[in-house]
Amino acid sequence: MSFESPQGVSYVSYGDERIQEHHHKSARIKLHGISPSIFSRALGSAFEIFGNPKDQIAVERDYRMSLEPERFNEEMLANGIKTQKYWVATKSKKSHDVAGITGLETKMEDTNDVAWLGWFGVTPQYRGKGYGRSLLKKTISKARLIGFEKLRLWTTTAPEEVVAQDMYEEFGFRLTGDEAIPESSELILFREKIL
Repeated sequence: MSFESPQGVSYVSYGDERIQEHHHKSARIKLHGISPSIFSRALGSAFEIFGNPKDQIAVERDYRMSLEPERFNEEMLANGIKTQKYWVATKSKKSHDVAGITGLETKMEDTNDVAWLGWFGVTPQYRGKGYGRSLLKKTISKARLIGFEKLRLWTTTAPEEVVAQDMYEEFGFRLTGDEAIPESSELILFREKIL
């Protein structure tokens, strides 16, 4: 799968065929593009990370759309999505244990130099060990390699996201706005990093 470059002239491949590695503190990860052969493992890990049934429905939809964008073209357009790509992180090339998931997507409303962090998280057994930082650093590197100039994300003020908020701040994602969540005291927080 490819993204249109920010200049709108050429296409840059994600390079899914190569397994990529990143070291950070004690956390070593290998990224694997989501493919039909690891779809079930990726989805199972996403369900571990995101326990809310609405989130689980959305992540499954996004994973399916990323695998077959031609088949889901109308649905992607209806959701304002131009492109999506997702990866799973494992501890090693041979490991089948998913340590985390990450993704990049582009939206119709944005210019070509903007990407959004897609479903991002670390599975429960790998939390607190440096995997989130490694995964975020690798995702930022991918966005830069593709040619994006801005990486955006949204998160919430939910108590379980406090650690993630600190990590986003540490990585230079500045707060750009917030939005009330209907029937909740929590907010959606929007962040952006200049690449």
